Amino acid sequence: MTEEPLNLLLATYDLDAQGHGRFKRLLRDEFGESGGRWIRVQSSVILVETAHTPEAFKDLFDIYVGVGNGSLFVADLSFSGYSGYGGKDGWAWLDEVRARRAATRAAQDAEFLEREAQEYDELYGDAELEVWIDPHGENARRIA
Repeated sequence: MTEEPLNLLLATYDLDAQGHGRFKRLLRDEFGESGGRWIRVQSSVILVETAHTPEAFKDLFDIYVGVGNGSLFVADLSFSGYSGYGGKDGWAWLDEVRARRAATRAAQDAEFLEREAQEYDELYGDAELEVWIDPHGENARRIA
């Protein structure tokens, strides 16, 4: 079985000094040091690699920073396009995380296809049927 899927989240925030301190604690406690599972790309913008959804990340924010203490926007960039300007470290980190996420998804797709092929064999044996399996609308594989 492949590892738990990780999402690439973009979080932007606007906090007072106390909120910034609490948010730094959230990042340190939940994701370690910068450059590992998260990186700051602008003063109030981070990218984080996590199993959390945007909603679950917001819930963590609420626990650490407090509901209504500042503003937060979180988006999942796992398979979205992106463009912009920034430091080399940020782009390198982003490319590495997205490549890792793509590899995990490819492994999950392969596992799915293998399970489908086994189920097909159990149901139809050597029947002369042609089946196409396309779990995510890409990289279709013919099983016959």
